[in-house]
Amino acid sequence: MGGWKREFLEHTSNKDVDNFPFVLVGNKVDREEDRRVSPEKAKAWCKANGNVPYFEASAKTGTSVNEAFMTVAELALKNRKSTV
Repeated sequence: MGGWKREFLEHTSNKDVDNFPFVLVGNKVDREEDRRVSPEKAKAWCKANGNVPYFEASAKTGTSVNEAFMTVAELALKNRKSTV
């Protein structure tokens, strides 16, 4: 598991760490010339970390912002229902 993800889960009160609703959002897709992580590398990380949904977004243009938030909300609701 990625270092930041493990550290986050260690500090959360959620006991069901295997089902925590993560998404990975690469921001500033509107600034391709400044890219630091390739889509392939990001997707590989997502696959290696439990098939985390991946979005390339732009806060400036709104690209994929709603989709990312809706996905994490849907995952959270799904996980909440399975623990109740």
